[in-house]
Amino acid sequence: NVTGVQTCALPILDQAMARGLADAVAERRGRARFAHVAELFALAPLDSGQVARLAEAVTVHGNTAGIDPRWAPRAALASVPGLDEREIDTYLAGRLRLGASPPAAGRAFFVDSPASAYRIEIEAELPGRARYRLTVVARLTQETQRPYTILAWR
Repeated sequence: NVTGVQTCALPILDQAMARGLADAVAERRGRARFAHVAELFALAPLDSGQVARLAEAVTVHGNTAGIDPRWAPRAALASVPGLDEREIDTYLAGRLRLGASPPAAGRAFFVDSPASAYRIEIEAELPGRARYRLTVVARLTQETQRPYTILAWR
């Protein structure tokens, strides 16, 4: 989605680079699905820091034409023009409640998507203050023998 990619990329990239990346994503999606956010390296001259920041704001595991606020990470919501930190904090605190409405300022960028891919984040602190973080992206399938597929693991 050109608008969603460009919107999420604007806080990280300049206007021309964000538009170029959005156009390249739209062209590539017509030919093949993305398997990992790191594939953005091949589409635009991004450094590893830009890709890492984009990875917090975008996903390549859905087929929607926008940002689904029910599942979007903070970085994606923060990229939506007109949303301020207070609105985002309020929405994130209550979005799991039944009937919670997304912020009105972002409605032009929001979509409802059928969720088939999920990002699971686990953080553990061990004695001695050692901290570990695991992020897994899994897609649900319709297969009884293989009900899910791991798309990313870091």
